Amino acid sequence: MRHFESERKDYSKIISERVLGLASVHAAKIIFVYIPYGEEVQTHDLIESLLYQSKTIAEPKVIAKDTIKPILFRGWDELEPAVGNLGTQYLISI
Repeated sequence: MRHFESERKDYSKIISERVLGLASVHAAKIIFVYIPYGEEVQTHDLIESLLYQSKTIAEPKVIAKDTIKPILFRGWDELEPAVGNLGTQYLISI
């Protein structure tokens, strides 16, 4: 498990660096980024970097099985725990 966590951290950093290097990201005012849960690639550092650049962050909120609505990310302390359909715990904006 430790090896997997180390790999995920490495991949997360690589992905974050690539995203931050995109011209479209530099030009954008609003960026759509998911809040990770479970074993997904972590986006915390990416979100922090984007916020530091004064970008507005939108995140997906699942409204129904086939409906996702973008909502504004208002900060880590505005997230609350939720449980997915497979029992996976994650954080969502309220």
